[in-house]
Amino acid sequence: MNLKGLADHFTKAARTDRETQILIQADQRVAHGKVVQVMDLARSAGLARLAIVTQPKSKRDG
Repeated sequence: MNLKGLADHFTKAARTDRETQILIQADQRVAHGKVVQVMDLARSAGLARLAIVTQPKSKRDG
């Protein structure tokens, strides 16, 4: 999904329920700026309940 589609999706979600929680999951290949951009889109749509999903480090990752 592109950023415009995501913004539209966030706007619809906010219209339905402003308490909708947005969970963002990105791996190390996603630039930090992209994650911030997605968070800003959600906030601009009126959604404030944002969280970043993390995965515990595996033993292989050290």
